[in-house]
Amino acid sequence: MKNITDKAFNELISWADENELSRQKFPRKKEKLENLQSLTISCKKTISRNNLTSLPESIGQLTQLQTLIISSNESLTSLPESIDKLTQIQTLIIERNDNLISLPESIGQLTGLQSLTIRRNENLTSLPESIGQLTQLQTLEIVDIENLTSLPESIGQLTQLQTLKIESNENLTSLPESIGQLTQLRELHIYENHNLESLPESIGQLTQLQELYIYGNHNLESLPESIGQLIQLQTLDISSNENLTSLPESIKELTGVPNLSLDLDEESSTSIVLYKTVIQETLVKYSAKIDIDPKDLMKLEDGEISVRDVADIYGVEIDTFEFDKPLDDNNSYDWERS
Repeated sequence: MKNITDKAFNELISWADENELSRQKFPRKKEKLENLQSLTISCKKTISRNNLTSLPESIGQLTQLQTLIISSNESLTSLPESIDKLTQIQTLIIERNDNLISLPESIGQLTGLQSLTIRRNENLTSLPESIGQLTQLQTLEIVDIENLTSLPESIGQLTQLQTLKIESNENLTSLPESIGQLTQLRELHIYENHNLESLPESIGQLTQLQELYIYGNHNLESLPESIGQLIQLQTLDISSNENLTSLPESIKELTGVPNLSLDLDEESSTSIVLYKTVIQETLVKYSAKIDIDPKDLMKLEDGEISVRDVADIYGVEIDTFEFDKPLDDNNSYDWERS
């Protein structure tokens, strides 16, 4: 363990006092600071004090820190490069710092980091390429960063990553092809990125993926054909993507998906086209066989009724499909009665 120098200690105490950090969260005794393992820096502006505007470079001497939370500092614009000295950190949360405009490249030196959350820093426009050096990272959450337009290609170097959440980033338009290199990924959440137009074909290389959530991405128009290669999927949620009008042919390969959720809102612009595709390409593996009246199938194809209507008419449960093969010659399906 490295000792904090007297100069750094005095700087840290002065900074903590000036910003009225509680003694419980930020002890004023040197020995306690040297052994500090968890630190939350949250300094909201009040009538009696100004908001915290910076962190001292000497914060890099808190070398025993394992958890660092930097939250709700409205006037904080940057983080010190010395953050790279915090090599014991396993969890880093940076959230609700409204004027934070960048993260230091030195963040890539936090080689023991296992969980990184970057949330609601609305003026952050990019993430450092050095993020790819976080080779022990298992969870990465990039959430509600309004001005973020892209993710660094280096994200593909996070080969130990198991959970990736990309949610509510209003101006994110694409994901890097390198995402396909995340071969240990188990969960991928792509939620409400309203300007996201497409997903990379490389997504099919995520052969260990078990849960895939693609929800509320209003400008998403198609899914990559490679999605059919995700043979380990246990959950696939494709819901509320208003402009998604077709499913790739390869989706029929996902015969092992026990939990499949599709948007069944018949008012949605996708409902007629999307679910007509599903019903025409799917034999549902259930115990009771029901012959659907060809007249109802014609109504479905003409858009007069939705798949939900068909399910209601025949009293069947359609929340889960098993993709197998097209309709037989008699327009018959195997359905589970509800």
